[in-house]
Amino acid sequence: MRFLDRCSVLLFGFAALGGCAATGADAVESGEAEEGGDEKSLASLERALAAAQAELDQAGLDAEDERRELEEAVAAAKEEVDEATKEVAEWSATTAPIELDKAKLELQSSEMTLAEQQEELAQLELMYAEQDLADKTRELVLARTKRRIEQSTLALALERRELDALGAVTHSAKRRELEAAVAAKSRALAAAQRKARVG
Repeated sequence: MRFLDRCSVLLFGFAALGGCAATGADAVESGEAEEGGDEKSLASLERALAAAQAELDQAGLDAEDERRELEEAVAAAKEEVDEATKEVAEWSATTAPIELDKAKLELQSSEMTLAEQQEELAQLELMYAEQDLADKTRELVLARTKRRIEQSTLALALERRELDALGAVTHSAKRRELEAAVAAKSRALAAAQRKARVG
């Protein structure tokens, strides 16, 4: 039972006890009540009053516990919002640029490898054109080099697509995910703050 509800019930109980006590006191003054019955009635009222006071004290303690729990919930929700916001900032400032730079470096490395393979092919073609080697050997060496160039060309095209996707799709999705987490935690914080104000 919420603190205010419990206080209302107790105040009503105190009012009722006060009314009973006043009725008992009036009866004693008018001589209508017996002396032994009045003492029992007064003792009963005092016990009821003490029980009601104890219940009111307990309600106060419960309310204090509830207030402390709500404050802790608000503090925890604020900490989660701060942590999520920090994660977005760190990712944007550090992780995303590093991932993008790594992908660019890998692309440049692949471009260099392809250029070197193409140069090697040109050298082999010049060398074999000047030397009189068996046609089969020359064809095998040139075919192997051409296959490596084709493979490197395909890998390079794939890396370019991955780099484009990294910036346009992957990083955008990650940013949305992190920002959604911040928004969800901000809503939880607002709800905890509203509950703390109401409670």
